[in-house]
Amino acid sequence: MATSTSCAQDVIACDLCDKPTQQFCNSCQANLSDNCEHSGQRCEVNCKECDTPVCVKCIGLGPHKGHDVEELTETYEKKLQEIKAETDRIKAKLIPECQEEDNEIGNEISQTKSKLVSNRDQKTELSIEIGDYRATLGQMSKPTLSADVCLSTSGTELMDQVRVIAIIRNGYTPLYGVVCVGEAEAWVFGSDRTISRFDIHGAVKNTVTITGRSHWPAAISINCFRTQSKIIRYQGQKINQEIENDILGNPIFNGSGYEALYMSENNNGDLCVSEVHARSVVGVDKTGRVRFRYTGTPAKRKNATSPISIVTDALSQIIVADIINDCLHILNENGQFLRCVEDYALVKPYGLSVDSEGRLWVGLRGENDWGEPCSYGEIIVIKYLQNK
Repeated sequence: MATSTSCAQDVIACDLCDKPTQQFCNSCQANLSDNCEHSGQRCEVNCKECDTPVCVKCIGLGPHKGHDVEELTETYEKKLQEIKAETDRIKAKLIPECQEEDNEIGNEISQTKSKLVSNRDQKTELSIEIGDYRATLGQMSKPTLSADVCLSTSGTELMDQVRVIAIIRNGYTPLYGVVCVGEAEAWVFGSDRTISRFDIHGAVKNTVTITGRSHWPAAISINCFRTQSKIIRYQGQKINQEIENDILGNPIFNGSGYEALYMSENNNGDLCVSEVHARSVVGVDKTGRVRFRYTGTPAKRKNATSPISIVTDALSQIIVADIINDCLHILNENGQFLRCVEDYALVKPYGLSVDSEGRLWVGLRGENDWGEPCSYGEIIVIKYLQNK
């Protein structure tokens, strides 16, 4: 028994009579007065409705009056049977099922380890399957150039004044393209059938001769000989996306279809495209939605912008070669103008590439405005980023 604590202005009545409560029976969960106290009463039955043991007095007169009851021994036997049945079910069903799943997972892990070792050695596509889950990784290779650049240029920004650190005379007149390899080398090609690899000091490391129907190696660009230009994205040999019209059905690219589209994929997945004929730079996202269109107006050049080669760097900046104005336009990832790079050495900039050290390699065309060869067939290596 426990003594009840009540306030004079809020009297709690006994559950068996109308007199004030003086005690509370923990076993029967009943409020009792002095006259109704049943200390010494044994809880001999179980109230089925309340699922609690009670004494006979509470069943007849108290809060459990009218409830179904059963003998405590009967309740005990029922509880014992329930526990035994649940234990048997766990032993007969749940434990074997868990053991079987454990064995299956162990086998799958062993098989996956074997596939990992095999695919690692063969450097092929990696497919991992565990139960209903599957993951596929592409061909394993060394980190890409853009990843290397990101690592080496973190915490950098544009320099107030760029600096030419090397001039490489390569003999390509005209020069059409530059593709950096690592930190201090680049492949260079022009109008003949050769591609040569130069280091930053001008030494020729390798030369490859191209065979086939083409008169010269083509830059990595889209050149559609049709009335409308478009970008085609391939997965292997299968076309999985064509970017041609906007959401209103209008052509995204305003060129005639007979001019090349020079393209570079930015770190955010945008395709940054320079349209030679339309004299503009267009940015489209992964879905083909136009994000921006830059026409060169903010740069305030003497002549209309003539974008040729285009490249993106580790800061997601977009760099465009302007062959008419002898300069480079630098835009942010949203196509907003940041600045122009001008230097006495930048004459007819054409090819662009960024090495793993974050330096910009600019190939000069080597032709004048009339297509006549001149002495500009050079590569200018520019330092344009600095630590913050």
